[in-house]
Amino acid sequence: MPSLLEQTRIDAEVTAPARTSTTASVLVTIAGLVGIAVLACVASGWVFGLSVIVFTTGSMAPSMPTGTAAIVQHVDASRVMVGDVVTVPRPGGALPVTHRVESVGLVADDASARSLVLKGDANDTADREPYVVRAAERVLVAVPGGAAALSVLRTPAAIGITAGLVAMVFVWSFWPPERRPFESHKSSDPSSGSPSMTAP
Repeated sequence: MPSLLEQTRIDAEVTAPARTSTTASVLVTIAGLVGIAVLACVASGWVFGLSVIVFTTGSMAPSMPTGTAAIVQHVDASRVMVGDVVTVPRPGGALPVTHRVESVGLVADDASARSLVLKGDANDTADREPYVVRAAERVLVAVPGGAAALSVLRTPAAIGITAGLVAMVFVWSFWPPERRPFESHKSSDPSSGSPSMTAP
């Protein structure tokens, strides 16, 4: 029968690899969740017509100040309602405008088009001319200050890390359990009645 000191050593040998294995499993799980979240965002954007825009002016302050990032959905003009915040192209090919819809009117010679009167929340008056469009990007969620985080996520380093996490989880899921690093494999030692470590 092992002495108290020997039993303590045996317990430590068994417990340390088990803790390492648990930590590795937690890290892999977190990496997997991050990878799944990224893939889900990409898939939902493709399926539901979602994209991200950044507010570069303060015309929609205070609710959507400069530096706000917003998720928008591509919708037909017939689905645009008063009160929606939409992005539409400016006449003449300039940068698009993102303002709130003040009114929606029909277009006589085009049943699918709508005439939208827009106004920035920070502006005193509506835009000079209505916008005749067949589709628009409607804001679903806006995050003030989100542009800074978005700029980081778009860097090559962030994209590389995300891709690495997804690859790591993929490889780990197909790696034989008995060959996984940090995994402990226990067997009974009949002479002592205590579990002992065996090489993988």
